[in-house]
Amino acid sequence: MGEGQNRYQAMKEALANSANQEEAIERARDHAKALYDLANDLTYPTDADGNQYNVHALIPVLSDHLARCGYRKHEELATIKQIPHPRRGHAMVAEDAVLYVPVDATGTVPAAFIPTPEEQPHDPMNDQWRTKTHITMDGETIKGGP
Repeated sequence: MGEGQNRYQAMKEALANSANQEEAIERARDHAKALYDLANDLTYPTDADGNQYNVHALIPVLSDHLARCGYRKHEELATIKQIPHPRRGHAMVAEDAVLYVPVDATGTVPAAFIPTPEEQPHDPMNDQWRTKTHITMDGETIKGGP
């Protein structure tokens, strides 16, 4: 082959590599979005009976595996959506808790999930710290206790 043909072949290969790089970048972006969407949707998933599950330890593995298998989120096919749990941080409710509601649900939250005033968290940094001393020596209570 002549020098012109060699240059032509090199340019052709460079263009093909450039297109492959752009495809690889686009695939990586799509994969990253799928990872994010899957990880978000696996936060406290619910079963058909409404029971929630804590699968936090499995989220990275499941998200990566499902994204590599080709699973992608299709908003137009969703039947439920995720909203922040209104009782986050209260007794028996995790800080990152969510509720799943129908996609056509309004922004209102059922009254059962609205915290009552006595459930409102207090500021533990301003609480007085107290202890009740109880000293027992040789079976006899010296100070404190009943």
